[in-house]
Amino acid sequence: MINFFEYSASYEDIKDKLVCEIKKIIDSAIFINGESVNKFELILSEYIKSKYSLGLSSGTDSLLVAIMATVKKKKGNFIIPSFTFTATAMSPLRLGYDIKFVDTEKNFFKPSIHDIIKLIDKDTVGVIWPYLFGEPTDISELYRYCKNNNIVLIEDCAQSMGTTIKGKHVGNFSDVSCFSFFPTKNLGCFGDGGAMITSNSAINEKAKKIKSHGYYDQKYNSSIVGGNFRLDTIQAVVLIELFKKIDILLSLRYDNAKFYNNHISNEKVMKPEFLPGHSWNQYSLIVDCNKKFKSYMHKNNIQTNVYYPVPLHKNKVFNTCVELKNTEKLCNQIVSIPIYPGLQKQHLNRITEVINKYD
Repeated sequence: MINFFEYSASYEDIKDKLVCEIKKIIDSAIFINGESVNKFELILSEYIKSKYSLGLSSGTDSLLVAIMATVKKKKGNFIIPSFTFTATAMSPLRLGYDIKFVDTEKNFFKPSIHDIIKLIDKDTVGVIWPYLFGEPTDISELYRYCKNNNIVLIEDCAQSMGTTIKGKHVGNFSDVSCFSFFPTKNLGCFGDGGAMITSNSAINEKAKKIKSHGYYDQKYNSSIVGGNFRLDTIQAVVLIELFKKIDILLSLRYDNAKFYNNHISNEKVMKPEFLPGHSWNQYSLIVDCNKKFKSYMHKNNIQTNVYYPVPLHKNKVFNTCVELKNTEKLCNQIVSIPIYPGLQKQHLNRITEVINKYD
């Protein structure tokens, strides 16, 4: 069986180093707010080219912190694509905001910026743009519109570590952005982890308090509402070591995606657009029926995954009755194939061979 993902491919060659660094943390017993967290934040800021980064407990928590640090109104709505991971919409919902879902463009994984702007009304306080699967999209027009209308735009970069647009890293196209370091991401730790990025000092200072129960300089004296959103020291150490390999890991994903684009020739399978700056967190195809395709691949000993089988506007928790035809169709057609860095040439050959025989 060719697995959909094998995390060991990212760390096997540095396993001994990781064990050594983790043992140092265990011996020091500084599991929270260790120096490694600060070091990782500096490395991340330098890589993204932002002034500040804040290590946090997960990508989901980074969205919560970003909203709490930027949105001043306590009521209003957020505009979010229905085709994305639950956390993107669940985060503002948890904080009491209404959600307005936007449809994708036909045969695309994302909405048009024009459709988002059309949904904005007097009660809109925020927009969240997810760079799904690592796909680059220039959202400068959307940022300008939001800025001119006092609306917060948050970049959800959970799946896009390494994605660039004209040489500029995503995370720099708004006032605040969020990253996830879940194990399957381009940069993944040994559990949950995330980060918030900004070049705005006021947002950064507020977020530092929010991540630690509402206080920063003076312990046990909370000045604002916060929570426990800290990145722990062990995860920071893991991320520091893996960051040394980030260019190699991204290059391997790029090579795998290029191989697929050059060798998948089945006209019944629609390949993703091979865009410059794509970081290829997933390689997602559009087929006639993803359940049928997934079953076919499984019979041929190849694991696949569906991101996402249920549109968010169809999730009961959001209590909506809108009809978004493109998203609903896409959720029945999209399927992702293995693209992780450890795939071998024989794996790639086998996967493309099987896909090209799909009928």
